[in-house]
Amino acid sequence: MSENADVNLIGRVDAGKMRAKAQNNVNLLTASGQANHRFGTLSIECRRMEGQNAKNLLEGNGVFRSMEVRDMLDLAVTDEKLVLGSLSRNCSLSLKFKSIDIVGRVSTSKSFHAQALDGDLNLNDASLSAGGDVGLMSNRGSINVKHSDVAGNSIHMKAARDINIHAAKHSGSRAKASNIRAGKGNAYGSEGRTKGLFALIECLNIQRTSI
Repeated sequence: MSENADVNLIGRVDAGKMRAKAQNNVNLLTASGQANHRFGTLSIECRRMEGQNAKNLLEGNGVFRSMEVRDMLDLAVTDEKLVLGSLSRNCSLSLKFKSIDIVGRVSTSKSFHAQALDGDLNLNDASLSAGGDVGLMSNRGSINVKHSDVAGNSIHMKAARDINIHAAKHSGSRAKASNIRAGKGNAYGSEGRTKGLFALIECLNIQRTSI
């Protein structure tokens, strides 16, 4: 762990718990350009990761296809904006970024927590599913859910400003709702309206719109 400079992994690491903290950059690539590490829990805290490494690490793309994280991936990259596409994980995910946009199909067999530190947290035409709890937080902005599905054992949404849950209508089609489902309850929301929420929601204002 380093709190004063960059962190660079020189060789392959096999560890039950790994924590890397740096003022600037964390680089998980070895001297040979590989990332075939094995972790039980991986926790990273830094201002940035080079290139698209944060996104690729989460999605398991590129050199990170060979990396194994079994229990939990905790990633805090405070100066970067995250645009998260599709991924499927068997570990818990905890994400802290400047702002977060989820635009694909995201699933984990365990818990999922996402925190936007200085902007909005958006789900746009997305699907978010967790076998455990789901936590969505925006420290200074809003949470916007547009034509997206969120499902988990329990759901906690907290925003400094507003939580907006919207349907979406495309040309020549009927409106499609956003669905939020916790536990084994029914999914509420159909044809452009949200009928109910089984979730803990904390914000200045909640807005649900239909088209």
